[in-house]
Amino acid sequence: MNPLALITLALATGSVPPATPPAPAPSESSSISVPATDATTDQTAEPAPDQAPELDPDTLTPREMLSAAADRLETDPELALDLYRKADLESREGAVRAAARFNLARAIYRAAIPEGATLESLAGADDFDKTIDQLHAAERAFRSTLDVAPSDEAAPREVERVRRLIQQLQDKRRQMQEQAKKMKDLADKLDQLADKQQQEAEQNESQPQNQTQDQQQSQDQPPQQDQQDSQSQAQNQQGDQAQDQPQGPSTPQQNQSDQQQGQPQQSADQARQDQQDIDKQTQDLLDQLRQQEQQSQGQQQQANSPSQNMEQARQAQQQANDSLQQDDQQGASAAQREAADRLREAAQRAREQAGEQQPGDQSQDKGSESDEKQQSQDQQQQQAQTQRQQEGQQSQQQAQKPAETPLQRAVRRLLEREQIQREQRDRVRRAYMPAPAKVDRDW
Repeated sequence: MNPLALITLALATGSVPPATPPAPAPSESSSISVPATDATTDQTAEPAPDQAPELDPDTLTPREMLSAAADRLETDPELALDLYRKADLESREGAVRAAARFNLARAIYRAAIPEGATLESLAGADDFDKTIDQLHAAERAFRSTLDVAPSDEAAPREVERVRRLIQQLQDKRRQMQEQAKKMKDLADKLDQLADKQQQEAEQNESQPQNQTQDQQQSQDQPPQQDQQDSQSQAQNQQGDQAQDQPQGPSTPQQNQSDQQQGQPQQSADQARQDQQDIDKQTQDLLDQLRQQEQQSQGQQQQANSPSQNMEQARQAQQQANDSLQQDDQQGASAAQREAADRLREAAQRAREQAGEQQPGDQSQDKGSESDEKQQSQDQQQQQAQTQRQQEGQQSQQQAQKPAETPLQRAVRRLLEREQIQREQRDRVRRAYMPAPAKVDRDW
């Protein structure tokens, strides 16, 4: 039999029977159970809304108010809550008052915890503070049962259950906020790494032009070198004394030629080393991202996960390494640009998971001035498109958000009225309080 039916039946004996045992602590994925409170004493079906008889609360006794409230909790929750309050205020029987307070607390609890709700859905909701306030109100209502029925056994269990649920929700909320902050920090690092990868792409793209100029300069020098070689051969033929003479210092032209021949090799080695450093940083961030996704339920199964973009960036970086090994700067530059784009996409999706909007020009300020001039238009278009997508997602989420149920609306209005009444009582109390005595200063 339903707990409310047991309570109603027990009014004749003057005691409040224990309710059903409290439900176990809910997990993150399992729904939070809400005990029913709408059963009647005879277990008959509730009348349809259009068949509900007219009711005048002023003509009902407190016992009849309890029965009428149970009948109308689903069809007319505002009237049902008012009947519970009226029965509590007008009755002189402790059992009636305890039943009214206990059932009112259950109704508030049901309004705070929708059917099928989980810890994760409640902790991540926009109206989290309202849920906590309603749970505190349910806790106070359960505790008030003990004021009129100190020996009741069900109320303390319900108080503890609500307290435990509030603590679990607050812990889950704090955990989700910490994960969101870590995801945001990770997105910032991805933006920085994407800018660094973009700079490497531009440097490698300009490298072939420098090598071509070096080759042209080296091709202009052989006639001078040949002339010097012919002169040295003529001097060698003059005698053994010329051969025994120590060789003089090299000319500035020869030193410049040697430096120019060594520069391409040093530049290529440095480009490979820089890319390897970026690869290591990317892999470290990918490992951190996977760890974050494993801690967040369900995110590792999303189709547009940031880790997928980072894996694509790692593939492009590997292609860039292969091109650098083959001295193909153009191919390396194209692969590096691809890796930079994938890193930026990973940063964007990481921010979406963190519940943030894409920042405006923060990533552009970190890049070089040449990057801003070349990519400002593309980035602005991409940011505008991202903003439109986020606005569409927000409107879609608002459309998918469940509407307030009649019971939730009735509980919200009830709690608002109680808050106003408490504030009025506090103002009256402060008005009648004597003014604090003045203390003469003795220093």
